[in-house]
Amino acid sequence: MSNSQNRVITYNVTQDIITSSLEKKTITLNFTGYLYQKNNRYIYFEKPAYKQKVEDGAILLSANGSNISLMQVDTDSLQSIIYTNFDSLEQRMSKFDVSKRTCLNNFEADWQKWDLLPDTMIKNGFHCQKATHTNVNGVLDWEVWFCPDILVRAGVLDLKNLPGLLVEAQFISINKHYSLASQTTGIAIPDTVFWPNEFNVPVTKGVVLKNHGVRKPTKAQKQNDLLNNNN
Repeated sequence: MSNSQNRVITYNVTQDIITSSLEKKTITLNFTGYLYQKNNRYIYFEKPAYKQKVEDGAILLSANGSNISLMQVDTDSLQSIIYTNFDSLEQRMSKFDVSKRTCLNNFEADWQKWDLLPDTMIKNGFHCQKATHTNVNGVLDWEVWFCPDILVRAGVLDLKNLPGLLVEAQFISINKHYSLASQTTGIAIPDTVFWPNEFNVPVTKGVVLKNHGVRKPTKAQKQNDLLNNNN
């Protein structure tokens, strides 16, 4: 297993958004994701790379006379940063909305367990295995392909405890897709990368992130599922 202590990884990221206008359309937004690893520290952030023409944070969906349909999008050059330290079990997340807030959470070592599947495939030149993640409500939220031969414990956004290098992923609930674009190993990464200027803001202490397992459905939910299956 490859265990380089320093690694820089980039991802091509797309998000499909179905508009709420009368004329349904699917708009694909493009981003570039950056993941830095230094020993047991990781930091991930995304930058927009929208191909659509964006003016004042709006994409033109349709125009019919005076009826103009627009979709608002975030045009900030840096939209969120997630830092993970597996030594101190800390996660620091900054989101650059009007509050300019940063949230600091501790997490338990077994937070985010993955279901490893027998499916294997060559993707981007890597021998990959499939894994899924189910949220606490029992809903499938992530499908990923990872390379078990390369030890990387974090991935895009706040993904933790991955069984290897994330090569491809689908964040199902928001129709967001991630594909490995490049990785570089063995290079010097300054510590300042893991403490960007955006972290120099007031910090809100959050809850400890725990692995609560998957909630069992209630009796009412079971009855509702049976009714839906019989219809």
